[in-house]
Amino acid sequence: ARLQDEGAPPPMRYLPEEARAKLSAVRDLKSRTRLSLELAEERIALGEGHVTADRFEEATRELGIYEALIKDAINHVQGSGPVDNKRRDQYKRIELALRAHVPRIEGIRRNLPSQNAVYARATLDFIRGLRTEALNAFYDDTVLREPPPIRETQKQPQAGEHTTGAPTQPAPENGKKPER
Repeated sequence: ARLQDEGAPPPMRYLPEEARAKLSAVRDLKSRTRLSLELAEERIALGEGHVTADRFEEATRELGIYEALIKDAINHVQGSGPVDNKRRDQYKRIELALRAHVPRIEGIRRNLPSQNAVYARATLDFIRGLRTEALNAFYDDTVLREPPPIRETQKQPQAGEHTTGAPTQPAPENGKKPER
């Protein structure tokens, strides 16, 4: 009874052997990305089916496999060389698929009990991070990054200070030299 109160453990992110075999058989970047996204969509559909049948642990397990498939797709595109037009197209394909997956996973989350819904929420946060990663890679050459925040030890010079931190002499009022 105590295990039922605590809920299931978080789902593992792993690739099943059959998915791993299918992915390793495909060498072309475009085909592999497309296959990864198809397998991920299958996992979402299985998760939706498990939720309607009130098999909540199985639904969260499918979300863990979904996360592993998407992360594998991103890692494969990243590891395939420098970002060129082919890779940008694949990043865009992944980003568009992830954007379409969010409402479906949100529907799964709404139908899960609260102890399992936190894992679906974690999947949504995971997707948000991967979408950002894919978009950053897609627009990497045109994105201007914000400069790092200035540390407290490197403060900006105030009005009346030089960059050395020494205050400047105030300007003489009527053209006279300041007395020393």
